[in-house]
Amino acid sequence: MIIEITYKLSYDEFKRAFVFHYSKIKNYKLNIFFSLVLIVFCSICWFAMGYSMIWLLCIILSLLSLSLNVYVYAFLPKRLYKREPRISKEVTMKVDEDGFDSFSEGIQSKIRWDFYSNAKENDEFIMLYFGKDSFTIIPKRAFREKNDYMSFKELMHKYIQKVEQK
Repeated sequence: MIIEITYKLSYDEFKRAFVFHYSKIKNYKLNIFFSLVLIVFCSICWFAMGYSMIWLLCIILSLLSLSLNVYVYAFLPKRLYKREPRISKEVTMKVDEDGFDSFSEGIQSKIRWDFYSNAKENDEFIMLYFGKDSFTIIPKRAFREKNDYMSFKELMHKYIQKVEQK
């Protein structure tokens, strides 16, 4: 049985998938909140207790953490989406026991199941990983019928050792 999947990721979808990917590492909203709280706390201590290298260092590290989190979650997805043309193009995949035949504008590839080391799934996406931070995004809306989705999940569980459900 061949399962055909066709989709085009919008920027908003890509950003949600990107945040879903990084959610395994950290909760970015919580990191931003704590960075802001620490900046305010250290600033108050600095003004109340006087200058100290500890307060200055604490403020600098908090600003660095805040900047990194804002960059990764607010600016990096847009940059990647614009820079990588294959992300924003329509993709058609034919999936079977042998793997994936993937077609998009100017690109045709054959990917075997063993190329993927693990998978992660939520209500909106299936993420197939080949390496630590490299992945294929498949939006669940791309499955034409529930039967196609169920058949895909069976293949995924059969060929990919680690499948995580969120």
